Parts: sequence; structure tokens; C-alpha cells
Amino acid sequence: MKNFFNLKNQKPHFYIQLSVGVVAIISAIIFLIIDINMISSAVSFSDKSYMSVIFMILGGVMSIVSAFLKIDFLGVIAPILFGCAVGQHLYLACFPYADVLTGVPFFVNNGTLAQSVSNIFTVFLVIFILCLLLSVVSAFFTDKKAIDEKKV
Repeated sequence: MKNFFNLKNQKPHFYIQLSVGVVAIISAIIFLIIDINMISSAVSFSDKSYMSVIFMILGGVMSIVSAFLKIDFLGVIAPILFGCAVGQHLYLACFPYADVLTGVPFFVNNGTLAQSVSNIFTVFLVIFILCLLLSVVSAFFTDKKAIDEKKV
């Protein structure tokens, strides 16, 4: 039987997909913990952060699965899920950004807390965008050997 979880002698995109998946899952869980404990009680808009967390966890799982299974179309699903997560997270980040830029605490209940909430959203937005970009880059790698032009 072939060793399915062989981590040695793999191609670079295997390690990229695996690390992106792990980082995405860990960062999504950390953001969910911070959101539950700090952000959701401090904002006055409908906080749908769980949607970006779900998309990031699903994208991370698909990235890890596509690293091990080596099926061509699986490499495309993770960037799509990461893109949905980044879009949702960017949409949610606009509310605290508006409070910070205008100086009026409208969406976040406290003016000084608006700065903290916008910083948290910015940090995780950068992490989510990096996961998206690395996932797109790894989707363009292939596991198949180059086709010999003489046989074609």
C-alpha cells in the first residue's frame, strides 16, 4: 500500500497548499475566538463574521485535501472559498474603518474601541489575503509530467 501521508520528497506546491491550509484554519479559529469575546458585543451592525470564518475553514480543508489527493480541479476550489472569505471580511471591515475615518462612533459603540476593532480586522484581512494569493499561486502548479512532444 502506498504511503498516503508522505511528507518527504514532495513538490513545492504541496508544502504551499499544506501550510496555507493550516494557517487558514488556525487564523480563522483565532479570529472567531476574538470575534466572540470582543467584537460581537462592541458593534451595532449585524456581525456576520462567522461567514468569513466558515469560508476560511472550508478553504483550508480543501487546500489540505487537494495537497494530498492530487486531483486537478480540487486546487481551484480552495482559492474560490478563500476569495469568498476575503470578500466577506473586507465588507465587514468597512464598518469600523468608516468609524475611524470619520471619527463618529456609529457602527462601533465606543470611539476608542473602533480603532482596536479596525486593527483586528486589518490584521486578519492581511492574513486572509495572503492565504488567498498563495492558494492561487499553488493552483497553477501541476503534478503531471510534461508531455513529450514527440509522442503528440
